[in-house]
Amino acid sequence: MKKYIGTIFISSMASFVICLICKDRIDPSFSLVVIYPIIYGFFSMLLCNMLGKQRGGGRVTVSIFLVLQWLRNVLFPAAAAISGYLRIDGKLFDAGSASLASSICLYELVVTMMLCFFVLQFSKKKDTDWEFDYTLSGSKPVYWIYIVFAFALFLWRGRDMYSFLKLDLTGVNVSVSDDSANALLRTMIGYGLTFSVICIVNHLYVRYKDTGSRTYVWCCLVICLLRLCIISSDSSSRIAVIYSLGTFLLVLPRMFPRYKSVILLNLAIVSSVIIGMLTVYKLFNAFLYSSYSEAVIKHSDDMNAWSIASQINVNFYGVQNVARNLFVSKRLDLSAGNYLADVVQNIFGLKYLFRSNTLTTTAAYNMYIYDGRAVSGHLFSSIAHGAVYYSYLLCPLETVINILAGVFIENRLNMIKKLDSFFILCSVYIRGVMTMFACFPMALNYSSRTLAVGFLIIGFAALFARRGSAKEFAGYRRMDRYGGVKR
Repeated sequence: MKKYIGTIFISSMASFVICLICKDRIDPSFSLVVIYPIIYGFFSMLLCNMLGKQRGGGRVTVSIFLVLQWLRNVLFPAAAAISGYLRIDGKLFDAGSASLASSICLYELVVTMMLCFFVLQFSKKKDTDWEFDYTLSGSKPVYWIYIVFAFALFLWRGRDMYSFLKLDLTGVNVSVSDDSANALLRTMIGYGLTFSVICIVNHLYVRYKDTGSRTYVWCCLVICLLRLCIISSDSSSRIAVIYSLGTFLLVLPRMFPRYKSVILLNLAIVSSVIIGMLTVYKLFNAFLYSSYSEAVIKHSDDMNAWSIASQINVNFYGVQNVARNLFVSKRLDLSAGNYLADVVQNIFGLKYLFRSNTLTTTAAYNMYIYDGRAVSGHLFSSIAHGAVYYSYLLCPLETVINILAGVFIENRLNMIKKLDSFFILCSVYIRGVMTMFACFPMALNYSSRTLAVGFLIIGFAALFARRGSAKEFAGYRRMDRYGGVKR
């Protein structure tokens, strides 16, 4: 853990010095951004020290939190200062919203850092690791019937929704429409992929338990790597790869703790290649060229500090993104009706029962930016959503709730012995913690849909599951700190 503390200290100080040297390139309204790296460095070194000494709940959530905050408060200020990114555009935010955004982002940073301190300090401590013998809740034949059904849907209507290790470079079918019918079709096909991975991995895991052969570990790893290579054609494909990667990083080391290092290394390498390809595709408009390499050569000069700052700001809710959220919100005259729409229309099933013409906050925000042509595309941050609906004093409340929800789910994962349930809940957890700085409707939409559809399939399959099979493992094993196993 000392090397991480050293890295944080060096990077934070370097970012702070860069901001001081290039301060004239930062608009005075964003002047508070200069001290973000110092505040982050101070708190994060304390948290890293706690992570190294304590074995309590919330460690994974806090670790992801620190990585995301490093991007927002260390790398972003340095890249923005070098490139002059933090300027007032006068169209979607002004000096007043920029100054306010700088203040509440600093407020959010301090509050959430203190929250993570209390999470690590007061979470229940564990002296040992528990290695569960994972089983399935549902019947495998039922799962395979659903998988065949999902594959038939793919052949019928979904061939343009996925590709293997590439996206279409012709410009055709660059994205798929986002209407309700298409979203449902994509969800059902996606679950076919998910449960096929679950069933195959479960079979290999049982064989590994029977024989102890590491061949089955490698087969499991290959299956998961192949799943990462199946790329969605929608605009969020890069993020989808990260979500799948996070799920595998949680599942496989739990199943095969002895091979944890090999699993982590291989998953990291393959996912980096895929995400790199998708980044080239999106940023360099690779579909306009005959190959990815040609796109990289044509746009090699575009990879600079401005591009880095822009990508962090857009994808990780940087301070300029928050300023835009605040500026546009004041012109939308948002009300309690919009907040109610945020809740109702983002809980799976409810939006079909309680239809309303009131736009959600994110939809109204995008309608303003796109002059009424689109309801999605730009992200709305949790801190801005809190400022709009809860007051400036309570504006970090949504971020706090997102973090606590992540800690809660992480603790529940430690008690689940069913591989299918564990897999589904892991995907919800990863999506939640990766969007902990997003307004809650975004995570609520995915989480409610994933939980409802996933556990509906599991619940139905569980009705046909045989109990007490000789192949099922019950209970768990306790591993001492030297790697020995006790029953």
